[in-house]
Amino acid sequence: MAIWHAGQNEKPLQTPLPIPHCTFRLRQSTPKESLTGTLTWNANGSLQQGKPRYSWSESPPLYHHLYSISDEAIAAVDSSNIIVSEFGTKRWRTAGKGSGFCASHNMPTLYSDKQLVYGCDKFTATSTDGHVLMTDSFPTGDASSGKTTVAQAGRFVAISVDTTKVKTNLLSEPSVRITATHIVVYDLVLKKRVLTVSVEPLPKNDYDFALSPDGSKLAILNDRNVSVCSVPVQPTENTTIP
Repeated sequence: MAIWHAGQNEKPLQTPLPIPHCTFRLRQSTPKESLTGTLTWNANGSLQQGKPRYSWSESPPLYHHLYSISDEAIAAVDSSNIIVSEFGTKRWRTAGKGSGFCASHNMPTLYSDKQLVYGCDKFTATSTDGHVLMTDSFPTGDASSGKTTVAQAGRFVAISVDTTKVKTNLLSEPSVRITATHIVVYDLVLKKRVLTVSVEPLPKNDYDFALSPDGSKLAILNDRNVSVCSVPVQPTENTTIP
């Protein structure tokens, strides 16, 4: 959700519906600078002027939403590297390296302040200092589409994986066709895949999915249809994500 645009006197570009006494944490990324901050509404519904909480110079430029923000850091894609910068510092450090033909579009997603997931031809969970926590390779021809969602508790993450078929043409560029789409859910505490759901038929227009706060349910939007699946939740001694 947009909040400020650099050089425009911190005027809101987009705002949520006014809710009295409520404060929204918002973020904005521009080609020159990124900002995070808050907007607060008065009791009469008027908007108080928000103030930036953090700002940082963009290196690399955070285009196409290939970044994720937690309370303490931001993770982004730089070429095929997954990089992290903590707020209050001016340094980016490498947390991982993508693989596969979509390596430059590995969507990093922070599921805690110190841990993130990303993937192209395999799923990887890692700490922000580069310690690999788990990996799961996809079958040949499968790759992450970039859609990722994390349960509020941080234990479960769901990603969308496409199966593609490449057709070579003698006199033109090869064409790529999606033949199947499925959603894979991982338990980040047990470090394993716990659910795979085929999305059928293939979405034509609208496609999205979300996990319930505790990760026990997966909701899928496929055009005009919505389905809800149960996610196996196994008890563990410690389900806290640091």
